[in-house]
Amino acid sequence: MPGRSFDALQRSLAKGEVRPVYYFFGDEDLLKDDAVRDVLALAVEAPTRDFNLDRRRAPELSAEDFRSLVETAPMLAARRGVVLTEVECLQQKRAKQQALRSALLAYLAHPAPDTVLVLVQSGGTKPDPDLQRGGRGVDFELLEPARVVRWIRHHAKKEHGLTLEEEAVRLLQKAVGDDLPQIAAEIAKLASATQGRAVTAADVAELVGVRDGETVGDFLAAVTGRRFTAAAAMVPRIMMGPGTSGVRLVGAMGTALVGLGL
Repeated sequence: MPGRSFDALQRSLAKGEVRPVYYFFGDEDLLKDDAVRDVLALAVEAPTRDFNLDRRRAPELSAEDFRSLVETAPMLAARRGVVLTEVECLQQKRAKQQALRSALLAYLAHPAPDTVLVLVQSGGTKPDPDLQRGGRGVDFELLEPARVVRWIRHHAKKEHGLTLEEEAVRLLQKAVGDDLPQIAAEIAKLASATQGRAVTAADVAELVGVRDGETVGDFLAAVTGRRFTAAAAMVPRIMMGPGTSGVRLVGAMGTALVGLGL
């Protein structure tokens, strides 16, 4: 059963729509974190979150604990929020997890109108069809490169009030790839250094530690183009770049060489 998209969720929240149950799955964990924050910002009044918001890990929760969380009435507010992470554990056959699963599925059939329950599944795990049927399932797929470019602009503006010039966005993505947490860390670094002005490609080169023509992407292009001397010359500079390790570089090179049939 396919889930709704992250974009559909954002459109729904922009209209002020709040559902009693959300089920977030897929591999983009950073987008899940952002979505949880957006749902709670809309669903639970900020002054009351200290006593109307609970975050718990499913592996640590009993069926009785879960029922207590979702049956507690909100205090001095219209709604309360419950965030339950690592819900992939409910697919285990252990008695504790199966008891919790039964309690959760029973709740999903008749959710409380004054509680917003957000179920979050870790990346790299198989979605649970029962949870998809019982909640508003949202599939956080890995973003395609074109979407990553848009996300960079959106995240920079939303989180830091920051604008990046076109070449700066291109170089940042080229340097870091599609690793959203690493991109977010580099954007925070750029925001701190530029103090509100637009970020240029020169800023990215200096602060992120990468130059155009010396990124992992450029390295792979040199390898696949059989320009091995040029590729080797890039290695020292690339190894100083964000999120780059010898393991990542060797893995990337191995993939490229397999593609060449070498």
